[in-house]
Amino acid sequence: MARSVIVPVVLLVVLFAAACASPGNGSSGRTEPAGSESERSAEGVPPEAPRRPDPAWLVRCGYRVGADSRHLPLKESLVDGTAAAAELRRLILPGVKRAQTTDRPSDRSRSYLVSFSETLDRTESLDPGDELDIEIFEPDGGGPAIVTAQISSDREHVIEVAAPALVKSLREKSFARLQADMLPPWRPLPWHYLALAGFLESAVVLPAPTPGGLIRTAEELPEKLLKHLKTTADVRPLTLALLGHLEAFDEEQLEPFLSSDHVPLRVLALAYGAHLGVRPALREILILSLEYHAETELFHRALSALFPEKANPLLYTRHAADSAGGRLAFLEALRRDFENTAFDAGQGWTVEYGE
Repeated sequence: MARSVIVPVVLLVVLFAAACASPGNGSSGRTEPAGSESERSAEGVPPEAPRRPDPAWLVRCGYRVGADSRHLPLKESLVDGTAAAAELRRLILPGVKRAQTTDRPSDRSRSYLVSFSETLDRTESLDPGDELDIEIFEPDGGGPAIVTAQISSDREHVIEVAAPALVKSLREKSFARLQADMLPPWRPLPWHYLALAGFLESAVVLPAPTPGGLIRTAEELPEKLLKHLKTTADVRPLTLALLGHLEAFDEEQLEPFLSSDHVPLRVLALAYGAHLGVRPALREILILSLEYHAETELFHRALSALFPEKANPLLYTRHAADSAGGRLAFLEALRRDFENTAFDAGQGWTVEYGE
């Protein structure tokens, strides 16, 4: 599976203290819906005692959209006493200022969500008003998600931890926020569906049915995304995103695309067959890559999903994807040494190729 270049979202707003966090508007240009806050007691009734500020506010959530990212404003608390808040305090805050410079592992295939930023009020580790950027990565080849965190005033240092409760909380909050941005009076935009694709295979569950007929769980996502794919005028961007999530679909869902007039949809259906080990499907992808020279990115995306970097380090070392020439050489190497390819259900396709 191809590596994504992970770029943190650059925050464009000044974040206030947790007790009065105000996220403003996101890059989507949509105004954040007003949150429901408890009104003051009626006259004559004593007001509530001042509430201790929550340890953190999630003020912005980011989404991977192709090679770019989008973000939406949020006003969600990580309430004290929850497992997510405990992991934030126990695993992240104590170490974030003591972090050492580190290179991120090369076997990460993509990030579900590019950046989460939180304003923390008077903790032992951060100064008031400091921003904490959190990213969630899925390791190539499976395994628990990894959290990286850094403060905005020190971009050179980052910590990496496993924080499953925090990951679950952030995913569910951002999943709900993304869907809220698709409901009337708003109109879903193409980037919303690309962002939704990042939640495929994520165990996100909303606490109550989502209004407007949208999605309650990640298990409902594949049909929703394929329905959009069948009706959108430009199938290419979403197809490129779905090629990284072949395991989320089944044969009945994608088989109709084999007869599609759209080359990206045919490649998606063939890639699904190939990811199950169907050799003729892999051969057909390589043949099509000779016929459609303008679709180098499409075929590179499909084949890099089928030939994971972790199982094919030499292939990726010799043919880096950071240039058009490298991507073409990647395709040529697989066409030339197709007979030297082999499939393993645990690691995908591998190739041994000559000089």
